[in-house]
Amino acid sequence: MKTYTVSELLDQSVEDVKSILFELGWQPMKTAPHDTPIMGWCIHEFELQEIQPSPSSILSSPAVVLITQLTTYAAHCEALYHATNGPHIVAWGGKYHEYSWEYSADMYIPDWWFVDDGKFETVAAPVAWKHIL
Repeated sequence: MKTYTVSELLDQSVEDVKSILFELGWQPMKTAPHDTPIMGWCIHEFELQEIQPSPSSILSSPAVVLITQLTTYAAHCEALYHATNGPHIVAWGGKYHEYSWEYSADMYIPDWWFVDDGKFETVAAPVAWKHIL
């Protein structure tokens, strides 16, 4: 089995990194436990794409359109730091809820992966995971 340095993996495309990590025994994120910290391989650009709104949604404000189109990761990134590309110890959590009386708007961002520092200030975009030994 070929070995790779972190630098070599950082030079690969997202799909190539995932393929290599899976060959090395890492697991897909859909199987990751949410009740314990894990080692996650993070790629900032992976979760930044916008979600296309459904044709039935009628939105009157461009700001609302922007917020409703962001992925959960990108929404957290709007106000927080993001993890650098590469391996990080990550934990699930950090949901955010706020009501703006000025705009009569309710904003809720659900839980997501964050660098495990207990503060939920550095959002992460893991593409694969391993148990911490």
